[in-house]
Amino acid sequence: ENLAEDPGDVFFVDSGAAGAGDTAGHGGDPDSPFATLDYAIGQCTANQGDVIYVMPGHAETISGAAGVDCDVAGVRIIGLGWGASRPTFTLSAVASTFELGAASVHVKNLLLVATADCTIVIDVNAADCVIEDCEMRSSTGKEFVTGIDINGGGANACDRTVVRGCVITSTLAAGA
Repeated sequence: ENLAEDPGDVFFVDSGAAGAGDTAGHGGDPDSPFATLDYAIGQCTANQGDVIYVMPGHAETISGAAGVDCDVAGVRIIGLGWGASRPTFTLSAVASTFELGAASVHVKNLLLVATADCTIVIDVNAADCVIEDCEMRSSTGKEFVTGIDINGGGANACDRTVVRGCVITSTLAAGA
């Protein structure tokens, strides 16, 4: 895959790995990964080309607004696996969101499942972001109002945002 530049640091996230932890000494190896994506994002350096690989089977619950906040510019987050083995983020509360809060963030191949009636699944608040091959889905009897909110709260805040190859599904007729 063309990264468009040489990558900076490479990190791994896998909640199911025996050696996972959100502390120093973790994250640089798939056998000793970070346990959460938000912690991994916090270890990145802005605009250096850092890449985070989220391993197959990774599972995380987002229980509040910006529960995962991609707030470091220029980071690529790549989910590994396919189908049910994709990294899965469960939005468990009305205010739960997966936020793209910094410019030039690229998110690929993640599954986001709403198990509560959510307002927004992915909240884009910065320019030049890419959301690729992700799936947003509601669980039985639950819904979300907006799958992807691209407004950033102001004029031109999210210019050049790209959404490519994503799937948004709702189990309710009156859903998203």
